Amino acid sequence: MKNWKCNTCDGYIRVDLSKIIEGDRVFFVKNNNIPGDDVIFEKGTVVGVGKESNFYNVVSEKKYSKKVYKVDSKLIYPLHAPAPIVYNMFWVCECC
Repeated sequence: MKNWKCNTCDGYIRVDLSKIIEGDRVFFVKNNNIPGDDVIFEKGTVVGVGKESNFYNVVSEKKYSKKVYKVDSKLIYPLHAPAPIVYNMFWVCECC
């Protein structure tokens, strides 16, 4: 797991979503295209990156449903990265 805290200022280092590559484990939003329905987060593994990183192909890690999803780059997040709320509660590293 990557160290998400800066050694200099002890702030949290922001996630660079453009650095997600094939083989990375991620959380992603499963889009079921039903308006007003709840957002469903799933764990998965990136198996392909689209042109200009606009989308990723992600295999779900569900035990009985190893389905491949095409996920927009805005709806994906590294599995072991700090949750976005951590950046609001604590400070963000500005020196890295």
